[in-house]
Amino acid sequence: MTANNGFPATVWRAFERRHRALHLLDAEIESQLVPDVDVHGTDIHRTETMIQLRVDGRSVLVRVHAWPDRWAWIDARHSVRGGWRWQFTTQGRFVNAGGARALVTYVEKMLRTAQRPACEVVDAMQAIWRDSLISGSRRIA
Repeated sequence: MTANNGFPATVWRAFERRHRALHLLDAEIESQLVPDVDVHGTDIHRTETMIQLRVDGRSVLVRVHAWPDRWAWIDARHSVRGGWRWQFTTQGRFVNAGGARALVTYVEKMLRTAQRPACEVVDAMQAIWRDSLISGSRRIA
């Protein structure tokens, strides 16, 4: 696989297209395609995206990784002195028909959700991803 095709590259381009909009949310974004190897030893690429913003004077970090088989890993956490105010992690095969654009839209929803009271954030983030990620065994083709 080359870096110019596949789901990871599409996700990377979708984040790049939203860079200015994310910056308007006072979010710093870094997204890149990184080389990886699947279980069969085949060279692949995956997308690694990290978004950071400030909420209540502290850093919120959102990380998204995407693989060619549409597997996505999403992690978000809000730092406090000595730990995390809240943390959220999910993963699964991204099955939304909207593809990479929908994935980026959901990440943007997470950024807005991070502004909510801490006791509501994790449940709200679970609701964002509930119908678009299928969990279970991960098969890498």
